[in-house]
Amino acid sequence: METPPKITEIKEWILSHNPLGLAHGGTLSLKDIDPNPWSGHFNYLIAAGTKKCVLRFQGPEWGTPAGVGDEYENLKAVQKHRVGPKVFYYADDFFGEPMMCEEYLDGKPLNRFSAHTQLRSFPAIGRMIAKINTMRWLQNYFYCNAVFSVATSSDFAKRLITAALLRFKSFCSSFLSRSKIRHFVTK
Repeated sequence: METPPKITEIKEWILSHNPLGLAHGGTLSLKDIDPNPWSGHFNYLIAAGTKKCVLRFQGPEWGTPAGVGDEYENLKAVQKHRVGPKVFYYADDFFGEPMMCEEYLDGKPLNRFSAHTQLRSFPAIGRMIAKINTMRWLQNYFYCNAVFSVATSSDFAKRLITAALLRFKSFCSSFLSRSKIRHFVTK
């Protein structure tokens, strides 16, 4: 989406579709919390009573609209491990494109802290990334999603699905070890 809908239009959409029951109770505020043109996504803080969440959809600088759906699935997959915001809601048709509502994590972004504080935070960030990277099931999930995303011919896709049904995990591991496929997936 090149430009976001007007705030009044977004509020009307929320009131008519009522994600998470946010339209009940009367007061609903909406604030652009990421007005930077280069951030890649449009992010709005929705506040209704004591409930707060982030409305997120694809902006002009970042990938395709389908990326929001992928992001939703990935966040859903890691949700129980508490390494990212919880996701609450997904819609395919938000002004013609996908959107999601995710947990609002109150605080300051890392880039708004001093360089010294950022440097002190790196070990904790590294531990979080290491925690994500040690989740074996998650690695297989992402690798296999990458394999399936390149399955463009119907015969190839059928073989992948058949193999997945037989032995999904071991198939993905051996399949990605082939150098031609690994090169194609990471290209």
